[in-house]
Amino acid sequence: MARPHPLPHAAAPTAAAHAVIDSMFTTYPGSTARKQQNRTLEKLSLARLFRKEADRTLALDPNNLNAHEDLARFYWYGPSIVGGDKTNARHMIDQLIILDSTRGFALKAELDATNSDKTKDLAAVLDDWKQAAAAALGSYTAHVGLSAFLVNLDNDKLKCAEDEAKRALAINPSRIAPYRLLAEIYVLTGQWEKLDTFLKRAQIAVPDDLSPDFTAAQTIIDCNI
Repeated sequence: MARPHPLPHAAAPTAAAHAVIDSMFTTYPGSTARKQQNRTLEKLSLARLFRKEADRTLALDPNNLNAHEDLARFYWYGPSIVGGDKTNARHMIDQLIILDSTRGFALKAELDATNSDKTKDLAAVLDDWKQAAAAALGSYTAHVGLSAFLVNLDNDKLKCAEDEAKRALAINPSRIAPYRLLAEIYVLTGQWEKLDTFLKRAQIAVPDDLSPDFTAAQTIIDCNI
């Protein structure tokens, strides 16, 4: 079975995309291929529209944090055919760090977590979250992010994870994430009295969200405790 032709390097991205899609349709005729063609074209169109709107936002407001975050993710996760470029993503992150260090390092942690080199990945992500938390000691998001990352490392990091979750809880006791983290930590460390205390606190603080109870039960099952 013939394979689709490679992208013509000299062609513009749009023309290249159509060339590949036409080749796929010719090679694999039928309704399934036609539907796939339509879906691919739609995704390419939406991706270009997204980038155009984000670029326009930055042109009007160069310090727009959301636009920096959106474009960084677009460049990082997007395929090259629609403009994806990890170098550009890093550039957008660097600019975001200048504008808002906590949000910048939090986003950098997200993207670094997708690297293929897991040894470097863990060290880089941990450093990113530490810098995010240090940049704004009152940042709920940074402390939750650092705590969540530490929970997934070795057990000797669980005390630090607990401390970070408690810092986030002190900043905003009406949000559920710190309670979920503490529920998992107290199951992993066998601190059952603390678990019971914080589950009750969670039920009072956020009565319509029982996810900390679910997290505790799921951790018990997963760890066969």
